[in-house]
Amino acid sequence: MPVTPRSSFLLASLVLAVLPLTATSQRVHSEPADSVVARWGEVEITLDQFRFAYPQFWRTVPAQDSPELRRQVAQRMVEQALIGLKGQAEGQGTSPAFQDRLSRDFERFARTAYLESEVSASLAPITETAVDSALAGKRMRRYVRQLFARSEDDIRRLYARLDTEPFEDVARETIPNRIMASRGGALGWIAWGETDWPIERVLSGLREGEVSEPVESLMGWHVFRVDSVEQTIAFATPDPKERTDTRAEIRNRRLDWAAARHIRGIVWAESLTVDYEVLNRVAEDLGPRLPQNAAESQTRPIVGIAETPPPDLESSIVATYGGRPFTVRQFYRALPDLPRDVFGPNLKPALEIAIRDRIMSDVALEAGYGRAPKVQGKTAWSESTYLYAVTMAAAYDSTEIDLDDYFASRRSRYIDEAKVELRELLVADRDTALALCKRIRDGETFEALAMRYSLRADIRETGGYLGYRDAGQDPMAARAMNMPQGALFAPFETEAGYSCFQVGEKRITYADLDAIRPRVRADAEAERGEALHRSLLPDAYDPAGVEVDEALLMHAF
Repeated sequence: MPVTPRSSFLLASLVLAVLPLTATSQRVHSEPADSVVARWGEVEITLDQFRFAYPQFWRTVPAQDSPELRRQVAQRMVEQALIGLKGQAEGQGTSPAFQDRLSRDFERFARTAYLESEVSASLAPITETAVDSALAGKRMRRYVRQLFARSEDDIRRLYARLDTEPFEDVARETIPNRIMASRGGALGWIAWGETDWPIERVLSGLREGEVSEPVESLMGWHVFRVDSVEQTIAFATPDPKERTDTRAEIRNRRLDWAAARHIRGIVWAESLTVDYEVLNRVAEDLGPRLPQNAAESQTRPIVGIAETPPPDLESSIVATYGGRPFTVRQFYRALPDLPRDVFGPNLKPALEIAIRDRIMSDVALEAGYGRAPKVQGKTAWSESTYLYAVTMAAAYDSTEIDLDDYFASRRSRYIDEAKVELRELLVADRDTALALCKRIRDGETFEALAMRYSLRADIRETGGYLGYRDAGQDPMAARAMNMPQGALFAPFETEAGYSCFQVGEKRITYADLDAIRPRVRADAEAERGEALHRSLLPDAYDPAGVEVDEALLMHAF
């Protein structure tokens, strides 16, 4: 039978899954979001689309942010949009799963835009004093204990008991978490950035042995005691970049906290009723497909769940909020966007977050944020990237890779060991080295001149023979591997003088395909992907014809 308590909507979930505002919270630029940063033909990439896509790309590549990388990404975005249009013309992107994914993105963008608009204006300016305090806080950590209660009245009663009772004893009697209670309320060592923003501010003002006034978090009310403080002494002045990054961190944390409080206020206005009989049947269906442990929750994707609720359950109402029904179909639809760490045998946390997001989507769309240019632009770019992905996937399905042929044609990439025979003639100055190399080219033997002139006494009698050197470890050998046998290269300056080297025989051992098959397959797939990308571009496309606004790209962030 349904159970109908008024719900707190899992306060912890507000911390776990506050909408990501940080991608846009650092923007202080006045350029219109629909300004065009790159164009080819009718395809245009707007400034807001670039701001949205570039950080996601930059996090996946080892390259440093640079004007050249920004230009390359903008050009790549144009190419992806062109291929997406080709796929759209061929009927890609019409499946229900594609449209459902795009709809979820649209709602998420609307929620984010709503929160940015509603919350950002409430944030106070970040002062230089606040930045200094944060920089100091990053060099400190505190060993903290807490008292906890759900209401302000309860925490003040506990706070009053500290006048006559030890902090640890009050914590043992009152904290609901048994492990923390047994430790006298010990939270352990806490560093800057590891707590809610209001708690951070309270702890930063406490010295060793001091107890805080009651403070509210999203979970409830707390009193803290600092048992010990550790500080790292910094002798260097923070560079401007560190100050800029810290200022952005402060703003992001304030924004996330304000957003969480805003969400909580809206969600708490609703009443939640859960039908546990239906929810248990859903858990039986989802169990085998959901992550089974913490490690899997971070890596295992939830594939296909959005399209596959059990037919006999699809229209069942698993919960109601504010008198509105929430169906099993809606719950399945929300699953791919939920934090992975809320999935477990008890699906109620995941259900509450799904309903929370549904409420916030309704609020944002009713307020008109779905029509905001920023939301429309991000949604258009999402559609373009999905079209690109399905078009590329279709092209992949129509081609095959012969791994043996691929490996055979590129064996030089997969060298297990490469050694080269070297001789060295070491002299004191550059001109002498060059003169001796000329004499060798004119017909005198390397061995004879090395035995006569080389400063390397240990190999003089062998005509400067160094033996076989590993190209993977010796820079001289690595250079020699790219030269023909008998070649000379000089003068090469070392601490001992100037050397003339002669390249001898090369010995190359190639890797066995079976031993490195996963690596070769990954290389082949990447190469095939790039080839397919190029093949799907319009015949008239010329990368040099992409118009890029370099100034806008430079000031995008």
